[in-house]
Amino acid sequence: MVSQTQKDLGAPAGPFLRFSGEPLEDFRTVRVRFRKTGSLSYISHLDLQRVMMRILVLGGIPMWYTQGFNPHAKVVFALPLPVGVESECELMDLRICRDVPCEELRDRLNAVLTDEMKVKEIYIPERKFQEIDSADYAFTFRGGRISETSAKEAEAVLLDPGRKVLKKGKNGDKEIYLAPHLRRLNVESTDGELRLYVNMPAGGDRETLSPLHVSQTLLDTLDWYDSAIEADYTVTRLHIRDDRMREFR
Repeated sequence: MVSQTQKDLGAPAGPFLRFSGEPLEDFRTVRVRFRKTGSLSYISHLDLQRVMMRILVLGGIPMWYTQGFNPHAKVVFALPLPVGVESECELMDLRICRDVPCEELRDRLNAVLTDEMKVKEIYIPERKFQEIDSADYAFTFRGGRISETSAKEAEAVLLDPGRKVLKKGKNGDKEIYLAPHLRRLNVESTDGELRLYVNMPAGGDRETLSPLHVSQTLLDTLDWYDSAIEADYTVTRLHIRDDRMREFR
């Protein structure tokens, strides 16, 4: 049966809404790991939440809804991405109300998604999002005068112990030292490209920085491009890790 909430969201009639699996006595939480790349990296986190709710309905996912006057699905995302940053490891927790295999849930979602947003895996969570410790990022800079900068020069800029970045927040702006936030930094210069791999603290109640602080520091310090329009680079989140540097699950 299609719930009134699903009807209100404009769910189409069709095979995806013929739920398989027996109803559960209580909800089950599943974790969705998906990629968000290309043009979809430019949608905000709020827009992603709205889009994902429509995707869940279109895919016929048997979501669990809260009880009461205004029922809604319980969907939680980990580590919102800055606009313009791609990801191969987005995590989303949702509650389902039927005993449906994770593989079927994955296939249902991928049937209504594009290559720029694909579900890689759905599984039962092992840890809470509050236990996320860090994330791995890859940066690739191309064109301009990139070839004039060696990997050692770029690394020296980032690890300068006196270099600070400006972090903007609701309670005002503050300057934060950059180097302590860069773990396992590796810089490579090959084929006219500068590639950077780094692990950065993420999640929790600590003071954290955006990966865009790293790319902006290099752009502001090294004279690679004549204008912001010419800047050609990508930033991608590759992994989310726990406090033992294991893949977060």
